[in-house]
Amino acid sequence: MNLLPKTIAIITVTLFFTSIATYSLISRALFENYEILEQRDVKRDLQTILNNLEREVQIVQEKLVDWSQWDDSYQFALKPNKTFIDTNLTLDALISIKINAILIFNKARKLLVARSYRMVNNQVVAWKIDGILKYFAQHPELISHASNQNKINGIINFDDNNKQSIAFFSSEPIRPTNPSPNTSGTIVFFRLFDQDYIEQLLKRQQIEAAFHPIYTLNLFHPLQQIIAELRPSNPILVKPQNEEQVFGFGLIRNIYQQPVFLLEVHKQRDIYLQGKQLINNSLYILLIFITMFLLVTLLSLSHWVLSPLFSLLYDVQKITRSGDIKNRVNERGNDELGTLSREINVMLNSLDHALEKERQNLMEEKERSDELLNNILPSVIARRMRMGELMIAEYFQEVTVLFGDIVGFTKLATHTEPQELVKVLNIIFSEYDSIADKYQLEKIKTIGDAYMVVSGVPSRQTEHAQRVAWMALEMRDKLLEINENLKLDIAVRIGIASGEVIAGIIGKRKFSYDLWGDTVNTASRMESHGVEGKIQCTEHFYQKLCQEFVFEPRGFIEVKNKGKMLTYFLIRANSAAESKKPFSQYVSKKG
Repeated sequence: MNLLPKTIAIITVTLFFTSIATYSLISRALFENYEILEQRDVKRDLQTILNNLEREVQIVQEKLVDWSQWDDSYQFALKPNKTFIDTNLTLDALISIKINAILIFNKARKLLVARSYRMVNNQVVAWKIDGILKYFAQHPELISHASNQNKINGIINFDDNNKQSIAFFSSEPIRPTNPSPNTSGTIVFFRLFDQDYIEQLLKRQQIEAAFHPIYTLNLFHPLQQIIAELRPSNPILVKPQNEEQVFGFGLIRNIYQQPVFLLEVHKQRDIYLQGKQLINNSLYILLIFITMFLLVTLLSLSHWVLSPLFSLLYDVQKITRSGDIKNRVNERGNDELGTLSREINVMLNSLDHALEKERQNLMEEKERSDELLNNILPSVIARRMRMGELMIAEYFQEVTVLFGDIVGFTKLATHTEPQELVKVLNIIFSEYDSIADKYQLEKIKTIGDAYMVVSGVPSRQTEHAQRVAWMALEMRDKLLEINENLKLDIAVRIGIASGEVIAGIIGKRKFSYDLWGDTVNTASRMESHGVEGKIQCTEHFYQKLCQEFVFEPRGFIEVKNKGKMLTYFLIRANSAAESKKPFSQYVSKKG
């Protein structure tokens, strides 16, 4: 993708997600505020109804005070008479004070008089109070007062002719007008909490609500879940019903704090819908602003940034495609792009000088690398690897392998400082390396104080056995000389075998030129089963050199994994071998 589409995509995506995030945060905050306002509005209506119910209880209690603190009522409770009943407890009197029932009891809780009525279809009808009397029989504490100041007010629900009725209730002791601790009985006022009262209340307050009697809701009614969520710590619950309506719920409890009504208020979600419309309008305005901002930004970027940048890119592409770093880009203006073009030219100058210097360093490094590789591998093998040959493995029909081990070196290591020990080993192996170079032998490896060389690999040699014989004799004699010079008591144990081997490169990071085959194993056994200060060899090796070198038969020995083998000790060279030394026709420096 080119830079211009990328720029458009980046700006567009950034603006899009920024706008979405901004819209989400703002709308969420606004909706939360709208919901809070909506809840307050619903709770206010709920509280208004609840306050009206509390006020209704107070009104009933206030009307009762005039009757409970009246001498006529006091005397009637002491001595009931028909005159008091006919004069004061008429149906018109009850209707005028909007009380549905008056009950007067003496101090023994015996009912002296009861007057009651109820409205049915706007008609006054008689109301039997058997249910109330039964309720008082179950709850005598409601008409018993410990003192003349004791008052009981609230809402009660009772069984009224096989149906539940609910009423505002107030009970006070009857006492004389003048202050006195005496009481003569109890007077009780009732006002029915019926559908007529509910309709008048909602019409007066202009609130849409419903009163659900608790006894009408079975255990599986959907409103039971609402009731379960309403607690004293959470007396009012507001729940949106849908996008159009929100409901509020509260419990109306009786004098024993048992729920009798579930009050439900429902309102249109005017605040929420208005807020939603406002947020949607804001989104449209935001989209228009983003579109205009995007166009202006892209035009500005294209003129002031992208066009000069594309010109600079064209100059750079010309240089890279031609491969000629001596070319330069056009320098433009004094802004950041101008500075960039000048810096590119400075970089090209530096690169030109650096490349020239790098070429020189590369040549020097190649020479050092070749030298290092020649020290690690045979020069012939190193040359083949530099030419790209990675898998190198060859078969050699006739070679001679030598293993040498320093006897007594482990004991020396126990009482010698590490630096001094390594110094001694370096002196010994450096001398051995010089001898190997002298006879054009290939040093394969050293392992601890063991030394391994081969003749006839990787360049085939017909005199491989003679070369190794001279190497072994000089290794033995050189170590005696080192012992004398350094005051040491160590010796070399050497094993030699001739035969066929396979040679090749192993490893990927740390290359190693190594040998494999029975000849290698046999030479190793000749050394490990040998004698300190002696050069032990196989019968095959002996047969090759018995006319030129002096050998001492050792006889048959038991060799691990080989069984019994006839071996010999190489002692020295005879005159025939001396006449051919130092192999002037083929001995030269390694490499």
